[in-house]
Amino acid sequence: MRLCVFILAFCLSAMPALAWTGEVISVHDGDSVTVRRADTGKTAKVRIYGVDCPELKQAYGMEARDLTARVLTGKTVQVIPAQKGKSYKREVGGVVLLDDLLVLQDALVSSGLAWVDDRFCKLAVCDLWRLHQREAREAGRGLWKDESPVPPWQWRIRYIQAFNALENAVRENIRTAALEEGIRIQRRQDGLAVTERALSYMRRGLSLNEAAKLCDCNRETLRLRLRRLRTALSAPAKPVQGNLLEASHA
Repeated sequence: MRLCVFILAFCLSAMPALAWTGEVISVHDGDSVTVRRADTGKTAKVRIYGVDCPELKQAYGMEARDLTARVLTGKTVQVIPAQKGKSYKREVGGVVLLDDLLVLQDALVSSGLAWVDDRFCKLAVCDLWRLHQREAREAGRGLWKDESPVPPWQWRIRYIQAFNALENAVRENIRTAALEEGIRIQRRQDGLAVTERALSYMRRGLSLNEAAKLCDCNRETLRLRLRRLRTALSAPAKPVQGNLLEASHA
């Protein structure tokens, strides 16, 4: 009797004139399904009105999806629109399995696998769901076994914040790596310029010490760079410019 009264209350408080039937062909999560309409043959994504199941990565998210899949997959249901607008391109409404006298929202809430979402659940039937939610909580069913279950709308905010923080950290690391690489390239280019200038001085007859002083460069560092440069220039298989860059590592 309670189920009959519940279904009647839902049908009267939603928009039964716009109701349509179809077959549930897939279940995304506890409160989102895809239904093939009987009248047009087209598929429609349906967001279950008034309740919010745990996300799949949350505790009891998989259990909520399994319950919805077990109850609805392959079954003919009636979808009763609860609002004119769509939510993320999904129709929002109640899903009623008339053959079994079952309303999905009631099954989820009574099993402790969904919250009544007070932000959006404004129809008269929501008071019944709140009653069933209170009963499930007192009985410790499903997610109410946990002392402090996190509502999915709060979990999503935390998840987005954590994702954004991670994304910002990755971007900062990439930026830092790019700056460090730019500094390394600049140092190689600067080292090459110093080595070439010192080499030009020595070709004019200056000593290594004199060239190092004129280039404001450490004598041993300059000696090492010149040695690398000579080694690079003596390798016939390598391009000269590539060798000069390689030779300037110091």
